[in-house]
Amino acid sequence: MTNDITKKDVDQALAQATPIHGLGIAGLEEEDASILPVPFVRVVQGQSKDVLTKSGEEAIEGSFFFNDTKEAFPSLVFVILKSKVVVTEFERDDKIIPTKQRKILGMTIDTKKLFILSLAISSFSNYGRLIAEMKQKKVLAVWDYMVTATTRKTENDKGKFYVIEFALGEAINDQDKQEMTLAFELIISPVPL
Repeated sequence: MTNDITKKDVDQALAQATPIHGLGIAGLEEEDASILPVPFVRVVQGQSKDVLTKSGEEAIEGSFFFNDTKEAFPSLVFVILKSKVVVTEFERDDKIIPTKQRKILGMTIDTKKLFILSLAISSFSNYGRLIAEMKQKKVLAVWDYMVTATTRKTENDKGKFYVIEFALGEAINDQDKQEMTLAFELIISPVPL
């Protein structure tokens, strides 16, 4: 059994949950959010494959690419709902290499879109600084504050690549806090990370 957050784990948790707002589409009032897939978001790197946007163009390096809508954004503004380090296996030079990643389950404030953001180990220290800032501000729930993620190009002996940088934003309003707390309790909490 893997410790990775999978789409199946999130879908199962969503299926057991009461919808926060339903789908908001006439004729589908009885449907809940469990039928919606949870997309993965990744940072587009120079060697990234399958990053063709819905407009038919390659996504720009350093952008955040949503695999479901095929959209890429220069930054992400969201709340963190849950996070965990996992080991994922990648194939490189015909070898299977176990690699640490951090999976962040997040939700956008404006559209309430749930997603999973994968962080490479090169972004761990930037994420750690974000958490240290939260601790310094005595944040009680990670979803009480907006976070903005951007990327910065860096270089090491393996080449040039983009790392994710995080900025702690303002506290979200009371209505959004209630929705994010409910999302955690009903949707996210049951997901085994």
